Amino acid sequence: MTAEPTALDATRPDTIPDPYRPLPPSVLAAPATAELPPEQEPNSTGTFFLMMIFLMLIAGFWVIMYFMLLRR
Repeated sequence: MTAEPTALDATRPDTIPDPYRPLPPSVLAAPATAELPPEQEPNSTGTFFLMMIFLMLIAGFWVIMYFMLLRR
C-alpha cells in the first residue's frame, strides 16, 4: 500500500519550492561583480550629456528665483 502524493510533495514538479531552503553552492560561488567585454559595455555619454543639461536648467531656475526674490 503506497501513500498518495500530497500537494506539498517536494518530488513533484508542480509544487512550490521552500523559500527557506539554503541556496545551492553554485549560486553562492558566483562572482560578486561580473564584468562585460568592452564591446558589450553600455554607452552612457548621451545620458551624461542630457543629465548635465537637466542639472543646468535646475540651477538656472534657482538663480532666477534668487534674483527675483532679491528685487522684491
